[in-house]
Amino acid sequence: EHEIKKVDEATAGLVKAQALHGELRLRLTSEQPLSSPFELLDEKEFALLVSGVLPYNSRGGNSEERREEAHVPIAGMYVDQSDLIVAFCVSDVAFLKQLNHHVLSLAFDRMLGDSFRRALPPSDTPRVVNVEADLTQFAENFERAILALDKLTVHQTEKLEEVRGQDRVHLYAPAGAGKTFVALHLML
Repeated sequence: EHEIKKVDEATAGLVKAQALHGELRLRLTSEQPLSSPFELLDEKEFALLVSGVLPYNSRGGNSEERREEAHVPIAGMYVDQSDLIVAFCVSDVAFLKQLNHHVLSLAFDRMLGDSFRRALPPSDTPRVVNVEADLTQFAENFERAILALDKLTVHQTEKLEEVRGQDRVHLYAPAGAGKTFVALHLML
């Protein structure tokens, strides 16, 4: 028997729309205790800030006219205890690799923290707010997302069939095209 819970009691599994959504658990700390990150900014402002610091997906490219297409959509946000959980769309392996580098190098925390501080409304008493991603939760979700992208595309399958039985193979493709996945399927 299933029980429908209030939104604020929902678990991450109930909120995720599909396997190709990643999640980041963000912890906001301040000299004054926060009961919810939404005390400071509303959901739409948070979504814009997070989307602005996520790496661009590879479909958009780097050209200015395609920049909007390259933004990673925010699939949802909710508060768990005092942490903000942000679900976002995972487009491909290249995006995940960029995100992994951003988060583990702490560049994501720094960029989001800077953006967040600039977005805070001016007040009489300035607040110091730090933003940090939960690295353990991120690593677990990163592994889950990488494993969800294990199916080869039609083009990768064609290339795999071309190289089967060859002694030496050299695949040429741009970063994020899935050369490593083709190699793994060849070896397994």
